[in-house]
Amino acid sequence: METVLQQAPHNMVASILSAHFHYQQGVVDQAMWKLNTNGNFTCSSAWSELRVKRCRSLFYAFIWHKNIPFKCSFLLWRALKGKLPTNEKIITFGNDPATCYCWDRPGWDTIDHTFKTGHFAAHIWRFFAMHAGINYEHTTLTNLIMRWWSTKYNNEAHKVILQATPIFICWNIWKNRCASKHGGKQSNTSRVKYVVYKDNYKLLTTTFPYIKWSSN
Repeated sequence: METVLQQAPHNMVASILSAHFHYQQGVVDQAMWKLNTNGNFTCSSAWSELRVKRCRSLFYAFIWHKNIPFKCSFLLWRALKGKLPTNEKIITFGNDPATCYCWDRPGWDTIDHTFKTGHFAAHIWRFFAMHAGINYEHTTLTNLIMRWWSTKYNNEAHKVILQATPIFICWNIWKNRCASKHGGKQSNTSRVKYVVYKDNYKLLTTTFPYIKWSSN
């Protein structure tokens, strides 16, 4: 009692004295972690308690789909976050900015040019957007993708196509850029359009295996 009165904060004395302790002789006292039902401490529960959680973004949630290869979704996430080795990054290390690897009307090797405003990328977007009935002009990459994802779909397969096509477009544009830069291959719009189509076809056959899809 005297120790409590001397050592404990005055506003906590009443609470401490009213607490009921179940003493068991020969049993070592054990601390209980209230954030877990079993009383055991875990770093994950402490982190969940302390961290400031951001509101879930529906836009970024659309990047991920269990049947879309992770590498494709991750590439788009990196592009939208500005985390690709393009001019935006390489000039911060003191390197000179590089030109793009488009087949026509070259510009600077930036994320915006590579994925949206460059002549090569614009041609790819135009081709698929026209077939989907989506306006692809006068907008940013983020807003263009949002147009795809906010378009009204007719069925679940159509929904998957609207979600996946922008991801596959960006993935294959990036592959074309890297093949041209590091592999010496010439940029080819027909090749990119074909592999985007094949990626979508594979996604549909995986997601809806009970439907017979035409490969043409």
